[in-house]
Amino acid sequence: MDYMMDIEEGTSPVLALKRCHTMRRKAVIREKKRKEMKLDDESKEVVVFEDLGADYLEEILSLSESSCSW
Repeated sequence: MDYMMDIEEGTSPVLALKRCHTMRRKAVIREKKRKEMKLDDESKEVVVFEDLGADYLEEILSLSESSCSW
């Protein structure tokens, strides 16, 4: 384990374990944030269509036919 190196350097085993735990926790938090950012980016690419109804569609078609001079 990595904390064994700290024991050899003269650091107490408790501090070595604490440092190991802190580094592991930070890595987990970083990974979680990265996944959240990825999900946010994917959700931005979604297009939502809304049904405006047949009346509105007919109105748009009639306006486009009258303005078109083919």
